[in-house]
Amino acid sequence: MSIQELLDYVAILRKRWWLILLLVISTVGTILVISRSQKPLYEASLKFLFTTPPISEVSVYNEFRQVSVGQEIPAAKANFIEMLTSKVVIWDAIETLGADLTGDEVLARLTVEQSPVSGFVELSLQCEDPQLAADMTNALMDTALRYYGELRAKPTTMSRIFISEQLSLSREGWEKAEEKITQFQIEHNIGDLETEIDRQQSLIQSLTLVHDTDSAEGNMEAVARYETIMAQRKQELQNLLALRPRYTTLKTASDQVRGTHELLLARQTQAELKENEIMSVGFINVLG
Repeated sequence: MSIQELLDYVAILRKRWWLILLLVISTVGTILVISRSQKPLYEASLKFLFTTPPISEVSVYNEFRQVSVGQEIPAAKANFIEMLTSKVVIWDAIETLGADLTGDEVLARLTVEQSPVSGFVELSLQCEDPQLAADMTNALMDTALRYYGELRAKPTTMSRIFISEQLSLSREGWEKAEEKITQFQIEHNIGDLETEIDRQQSLIQSLTLVHDTDSAEGNMEAVARYETIMAQRKQELQNLLALRPRYTTLKTASDQVRGTHELLLARQTQAELKENEIMSVGFINVLG
């Protein structure tokens, strides 16, 4: 650039300085108006840590299952973050809080950052009202935890319902089996068959001892009387022994149904405890 050209530029600036000043004033004024019209944004955040999730299934019979910790935590993080940023969770949180916000507004102001090497995740939300930002962040977290807990507990919930149905059927089967035993006992006028047999055998042994004593002493009248009684008792014992196969069948059937019922009862308790554990989402620790 020559000296003459530079002088020409200076001359133009001297003649048009007021335009440049007007442009600067206009720009600064616009910036001031915009800055004054915009409300300041406040940010609230929550940090939480993922640990190894519990197994979300309960089986009727014991099974061995190998869980990969390296896969469980990243999968749980991804699933929870997807749940946290879903519109159904956001709208539920807005409705619960009664906030004057839309789902799109919350989603636009929402930030979720996760560590690639650990289980830490941070949830942040910006609002014009600092209290609303904090309340909305907490509401989102609470709602997401509830939804995620119910989702993870779904297999256990279905298992609990199935076990409850089977438990009802096994209870009916057990009651019917016990009813058959009761009818058998009434029909043959006995209590517990094995107890009746033991009692009859003990009585025969006692009668035999007295019989042998009287026989040794030559008390033949008493011997004849005891032989008659012993013959009756032996016949009664034979009658009881004849009932044993049928009674054993009924008792075995009842014991089998009872065993199934007790197993299902234990599994139902386990399912209820597991369901509550999973729904509490205790493996997600909110640090504040």
